[in-house]
Amino acid sequence: YQGCHGATIKPPFGWIVDGTYRGFAPATLYARGGDLKDAGLKKEWMYLEFWDKNDSINTIPLLIEYQNNNILTDDSNARIHVFEKESLQIREAVIKNYPTIEITGYKDFEDFILYGVLFCPDNMINRDLEKLCFVLNNAIPLKVVSK
Repeated sequence: YQGCHGATIKPPFGWIVDGTYRGFAPATLYARGGDLKDAGLKKEWMYLEFWDKNDSINTIPLLIEYQNNNILTDDSNARIHVFEKESLQIREAVIKNYPTIEITGYKDFEDFILYGVLFCPDNMINRDLEKLCFVLNNAIPLKVVSK
């Protein structure tokens, strides 16, 4: 969870969910048997993030546009492709100085957008995109109330 938004998620087969707070995302996912450092060296891991829809950016297309503009500000030559898969919006971005392609999937809930950012080698894109879709499509939204 992050703030008042949360989700129960299931890791894809052979992967784990790591809820260790690292300052950039509430959860990371990677292959079982290692840690995030190992996954980073293999260049195959993902993280999940929540986007609060109370902001003026309250739809997936607006969020993608906002994020695309940020990417293009950092790398005007970035190649970005957006498509739909399994009822999810997916963005693929090739960005200079990134170790792999960045693939982001978006799932719309009532109060927030859950998105997952996947990094993987070119030869694993199809397999790992299925893993990203599995995580997002099986997510169950939660409202977190603190007292």
